[in-house]
Amino acid sequence: MTFHPHWFGVKLEYVCSLCCITSVEMAVINSKTEDLDKIKSRIDRESLSCQHCKAPLGHGTEVDVKIVNGTPEYLKSLGFQIPIIPLSQRRKGTDKI
Repeated sequence: MTFHPHWFGVKLEYVCSLCCITSVEMAVINSKTEDLDKIKSRIDRESLSCQHCKAPLGHGTEVDVKIVNGTPEYLKSLGFQIPIIPLSQRRKGTDKI
């Protein structure tokens, strides 16, 4: 696996419109670009579902997206889990992020 020079921790937080419980999803992304707009555009919100009741995320549900730039060690210290998924290897609809 080839790694790119830019590392990001992505945290998605949203409140389920069905059960009203907050869900949080976190991932580490390795990318060729440091363009945060491009990283955000790759997040597939349609594939998100509540971690508690498993209902799909309702249309129009607000998702708080936080992206942190840093080394893998720094991101791990913030609670992000490894393995890393290179952005170039992610396919739409196959990952939650």
